[in-house]
Amino acid sequence: MAVPITFAAGQWLNASDLNDLVSMLGGETGASNPAVTSGNDTTTSASYVSLAGTGSVTSFSFTKVWASTRVELSIAAGWSPTTSSAGVTFGMRIDSTDYDCVKDVKGTGVVGTPSGFAVVTGLAAGTYTVQARWKRHTGTGTLNRDTNHWLAILAKEIN
Repeated sequence: MAVPITFAAGQWLNASDLNDLVSMLGGETGASNPAVTSGNDTTTSASYVSLAGTGSVTSFSFTKVWASTRVELSIAAGWSPTTSSAGVTFGMRIDSTDYDCVKDVKGTGVVGTPSGFAVVTGLAAGTYTVQARWKRHTGTGTLNRDTNHWLAILAKEIN
């Protein structure tokens, strides 16, 4: 349901008056596609690394219009451990900082499809590269993304 926005009659509008309007109009960019179109993307890293893989779209350019707003980073990602029980943390990088979005733990060969988000404050208006990231936060197994998994990533300017 849309929330109406009202402005005082006879008054000039300024940039801060339009923050709600910009958020309602979209102000979002992202990608939703197969995790990879062939092969696999794997990691055993305990530190964040960028998602990769053949045909995988894991980053995009995002323009933040207002300095006073925040950015919501969202991710939904399929994955499975290939060698033993392991835990994955999916995050998003913007402006050289990684933000945890969601954690998941699965046993060997069990597919996980976690989704989550992070809210980023303090970013100036401007254009940023947003990159999907992952790391193994527990266990000893190899984390895997393949053609049976999906990846959806989004950045949205919010109040």
